[in-house]
Amino acid sequence: MSIREKNKKYYRDKILATSKEVFTSQGFENTTIEQIAEKAGIGIGTAYNYFKSKEELFILSMAEDVATNIEDSLEDFEYTESDVSEIVAEAILKHIRKMNWINKKIWKVAFSIILGSMKSDKMPIKEVLRADFKTMDKIRDLINQLKVKNLLTTEFDTTTAIDLIFGALFLQMSMYVYTDDSTFEQTCERIKTDIRFVFDGKEL
Repeated sequence: MSIREKNKKYYRDKILATSKEVFTSQGFENTTIEQIAEKAGIGIGTAYNYFKSKEELFILSMAEDVATNIEDSLEDFEYTESDVSEIVAEAILKHIRKMNWINKKIWKVAFSIILGSMKSDKMPIKEVLRADFKTMDKIRDLINQLKVKNLLTTEFDTTTAIDLIFGALFLQMSMYVYTDDSTFEQTCERIKTDIRFVFDGKEL
């Protein structure tokens, strides 16, 4: 990595880390890019060189945190039981529970911005969903390990299983965000139920 690339990464990471701190303490509506730049010790022009809008900063600072949590929670995931659905569910929920610091109000803002970004060029949607892609790759690796250990049939369709799991995750997290009386733990239990359905009868 060249010195220029190292500098770009340094400032990008610094702005994202500061953004998460300010957004978490002040909320989305009460935060400005000027405040983030000042706290990060950089000029407002520098902040805009790296990020186009407050919305982009909000989503990417959250995504950065989620992506980091994935590396921490799934990299060294170990399991001792032989129930495939429980193994996969625990791996996913270990990651999801690390996101419990994000309250419903923040999630609502995030969902609104992400869905809106699909119809504009304000944010590269692939970068926004980078954390999801990382999670999918980790779960794919885990399922392939379970095949090697003969806990799943070799014919098990990993790609379709991942599509179903992440469809269920999006549905259950949406219900959690937009249903006032839905708790985080209830959401985790519904996710476990959906994952059990995906693997029902597929174990060896």
